[in-house]
Amino acid sequence: MPVTVVCKPIRYVYLRIMPPDGEVRVSAPFGLPDEAIRSLVARKRGWIMHHRRRLAARPAAPAAFDPALLAACRRRLLLLVPPMIKRWQRVIGVEVTAWRVRRMRTLWGSCNVHARRILLSPELARTPERCLEYVVVHELVHLLEPRHNDRFWALMDRFMPDWGQRRDELHGTPAAST
Repeated sequence: MPVTVVCKPIRYVYLRIMPPDGEVRVSAPFGLPDEAIRSLVARKRGWIMHHRRRLAARPAAPAAFDPALLAACRRRLLLLVPPMIKRWQRVIGVEVTAWRVRRMRTLWGSCNVHARRILLSPELARTPERCLEYVVVHELVHLLEPRHNDRFWALMDRFMPDWGQRRDELHGTPAAST
């Protein structure tokens, strides 16, 4: 499997799977032996393959986002998101100062905990409402717990018990049937 290695003045090694084609990219500190990088990639092979499969299963984004489509997505989000945020702020017990729509290459949403601001991808307008709602709740929960740790996932379980199914639907992966 081809791997792009970029040496930088950093302390730690970072392994990423880059959209749209699943390129494996390693950012490594200067002077790190090639064997250490090979070893890392070999140990993470299962993780790499899993994420490359998930990326391949995602619907392809248009090469150039049509301005009319972007405007339509923004309008749809302007209708759907405010009531969702209002409802979920009460349920979760948090408050955002603002939310915005911003094109993002690899994220559905993000949260600036300090500014208490949420950013949402316009692509969410093209997903089922339950997936949009999952992303809104996910970002609001970050106001209680900024990291994706056990506490964060426990809070997600508490506020939205079916978050895993919604996330799988968002990523185009059917939920496991039991």
